[in-house]
Amino acid sequence: MILLFSRPPPGMLAAAILVAVAGAGASAGVTAAAPTAARACIKACKSTRGTCLRIAKSRNAAVAPACSGDRQAHRTCVAGVRHAFKSARTACRTLLADCRACCRAGGQGPRCPVGQPIDFTPPAPQDLTQLGLPTAASGRPIVIAIPGAQLEVDPARKDGLTGLGACAHWITECVAGGHALDDCARSAPPCGTATPWEEPAACCAPPCFARYQEMRRAGTEAVAAFDAVYFGTDSCMPGVTDLLRKGRQ
Repeated sequence: MILLFSRPPPGMLAAAILVAVAGAGASAGVTAAAPTAARACIKACKSTRGTCLRIAKSRNAAVAPACSGDRQAHRTCVAGVRHAFKSARTACRTLLADCRACCRAGGQGPRCPVGQPIDFTPPAPQDLTQLGLPTAASGRPIVIAIPGAQLEVDPARKDGLTGLGACAHWITECVAGGHALDDCARSAPPCGTATPWEEPAACCAPPCFARYQEMRRAGTEAVAAFDAVYFGTDSCMPGVTDLLRKGRQ
């Protein structure tokens, strides 16, 4: 029996982040001690929005040149990059509005934003073909082999699970780099299409952080919210739920 995955299964990714975030704690979105501090708090909100926009512009400039392929593929890629940039700017505006509302409420309330935007670039994924792993007859690397079964990885495969893997990789590497999970979830680059596995760089669908923030505001712990939103039965990433449903049939 051969089990074929394009990336480690979601459960393995979730286990990795459980280790990475141990003791990290959640970041406080906004702190405002007293009404007299409201103006200073709102001024800080503008600075945070500025950081958010700067990161969005920098990423857009870096990703756009990565679009390749024939004319139609290049057009589609560029359109996706532009849509992702638009989503990022919208997120920055929402952050500013939520931040101001939180300041006016004294630093508490349902509008207080979760996490802060941070500029992070994860290391490139490892080339599995260069790790010295044994190779199956198919030519794919063998990750695990036991009597009667083996786990092969197909580096060329692209689907909803690889899109989820790239998104989760970005966030977990960010946390492993010493950042809070809240900050990393907020700062993951937004996807610009419904097929993130075809985009030129790792990204997370915009609804992912929206759902994560909603759970965090409701009091769910960071790791539990991350696991439920990204790896739950109704994953926030496009294509994942359909793949899992087909696998059960």
